[in-house]
Amino acid sequence: MDTKLVDLAARYVVGDALVDDLPPAAVDALVRGVDSPSLVLLAGASSKEDPAQVRSLFLAALAELQIPLPAKKGAAELLKVSYAQKVLAGTWSPRTAARKFVELQQTLHGEIADRQYVGDGLDIVAMIRAHYSYDDLANVPDQEGIDRMVLLECRRLAGSSRRSAG
Repeated sequence: MDTKLVDLAARYVVGDALVDDLPPAAVDALVRGVDSPSLVLLAGASSKEDPAQVRSLFLAALAELQIPLPAKKGAAELLKVSYAQKVLAGTWSPRTAARKFVELQQTLHGEIADRQYVGDGLDIVAMIRAHYSYDDLANVPDQEGIDRMVLLECRRLAGSSRRSAG
């Protein structure tokens, strides 16, 4: 299963993928060797296409490729792991990841309830804390400490997905 399309499906479910993101993602998938009739049509869609048609092509492509559209909670879990992996791979800075985790929590706060602390419904309290700690920075050593904490948390989040999958 194409991990980039799985990630895009999760982003789509939580409202983080715009209609304009879908055709270029289809082109990228075709370049990677992923192929389906609807994916080809989606790759050729222009910005003048009806957004409902573009979404329909995207959903059809996912079905043809047997990529399930996750529920919001499942999408959030997939994105947590994806975000953590982006930090561990060096694609995102720890600060960018902390911001993205806050955005994820804000998007889903009405659907995934927090129990006691902001972000605990998604198990991302440490990332929420890190995001707001960056705002309070006074010097570079403080940022390095927050960065280390984010990296440790990313390792935990990426590791917990492996344990739950196994």
